[in-house]
Amino acid sequence: MTDSSSLTNNLAYLWLLFASFFVPFHFFFAGMGAPAGALGWDALKLGLIVTGVVLPVRIATIWLQRRFIMGESAMGSLRVATAHRRRKLLPNPSRRVLRPRN
Repeated sequence: MTDSSSLTNNLAYLWLLFASFFVPFHFFFAGMGAPAGALGWDALKLGLIVTGVVLPVRIATIWLQRRFIMGESAMGSLRVATAHRRRKLLPNPSRRVLRPRN
């Protein structure tokens, strides 16, 4: 008989494996039905404006939190804030799936 925690771990592993394989196909298929207006120059300008406003605010928020609440140095906090931005832009769910299990 198997332990319930190992069964839970196996189910979680299988769910992540399933999601990392099929989710990209779902988003590709959903993107195929995007209207032509969503791919115009106005949409690109709006996306760049939103990115130009939200990204610096997010970096500043993380920098201020680490600098003043956690007491880190200014450069160390900035390094963490910009690394956090890069990691969150393109998450890689397969990294968790392909990690060696014990």
